[in-house]
Amino acid sequence: MMKSKVPSYIVHYARGKPFQSITNVPPRQLAGVIENLNETNAWGLDRFSHPEYLAQRIKTEKMMRHEFIGKGGRPTLEHPIYFFLGRHPGFEVNPNNKIYTIDLDFLFRESVTFSYGDTMLSYVDENRKQSGAQYQNRLCGKLFTLDQLEDLYSNPLFPLDSPLAVEAHLWVQPQIQIVTTLGR
Repeated sequence: MMKSKVPSYIVHYARGKPFQSITNVPPRQLAGVIENLNETNAWGLDRFSHPEYLAQRIKTEKMMRHEFIGKGGRPTLEHPIYFFLGRHPGFEVNPNNKIYTIDLDFLFRESVTFSYGDTMLSYVDENRKQSGAQYQNRLCGKLFTLDQLEDLYSNPLFPLDSPLAVEAHLWVQPQIQIVTTLGR
């Protein structure tokens, strides 16, 4: 049985300024930032209409950061910048999404983590229950380090057909010299 090959890079999709996260916005500026979001500079805008979304996301990121530090991580950001491990075709459909890649060889193991599936769907119990059968996989809700990627992809629970995307969390601001911008 052949297992999936681990991609060698992470990908960040952005419509506006890259390498931003709503949870890194100071609380007093948050309402203004959200008010200025639109389809030309962000996606998934409906999530901000759910009153508990940001609180859940901040709590999830705090848990992830704490777990990462316990595994030897050295995050310099309180809240990660989100990427995918490899490309995500669903995010490449919209021509407004710009594509930024970073080769894994340029990252320190102390700066990046991974999750099987979207962390907001796999770490929050109520979201996980509502997210369907794929999110009932025991790999969901776990944090993996760079050193554990091969183990994740070779795990018998990692589906060969239609696996969930592997989300990457960069806990440092990327240096521009390690970033490649892809054209369409």
